[in-house]
Amino acid sequence: MVKQRKGESWRRSVTRTTLKRPAIPMKKRTFLEPAYVILEQPDLIRYAAASGDYNPIHYDREAARAAGLPGVVVHGMLNMALLAEYLGPWVEDGYRVEEFHVRFRSFVRPGTKLAIAGTVQSETDDEVKIALQITAEGAPHAAVTGEALLRRDHPE
Repeated sequence: MVKQRKGESWRRSVTRTTLKRPAIPMKKRTFLEPAYVILEQPDLIRYAAASGDYNPIHYDREAARAAGLPGVVVHGMLNMALLAEYLGPWVEDGYRVEEFHVRFRSFVRPGTKLAIAGTVQSETDDEVKIALQITAEGAPHAAVTGEALLRRDHPE
């Protein structure tokens, strides 16, 4: 079993770019700047320790192959967390996540460059709806898709 040191984050070594929420009002179908991440095997082990998901398909190549997979695959919930983290700039701007739906379409393999992207579907003064996706470099379609509805309360 992999032990996580006190204060150590599973995200410590994840290679990523940062994302900032556009400051200008967005119109429907506004494509948001993508963020990029590469998850490596040690990231999956740290995530397993943080989440308690020790399914061997996430760290043991032979167990993954025995399960009919091409090799080790990234945790589905880790992919979902990447999409949720992409919403961070809106949360920092006072929005809260009201709805969050994700669909896993194909496996994500460690060591692959992932593009995390979004498209604003609609926006009002206090609500924004964003379509989300994770696409592995070179893949013909998104591995993970989702949708989020964020709302902001206005002080009375």
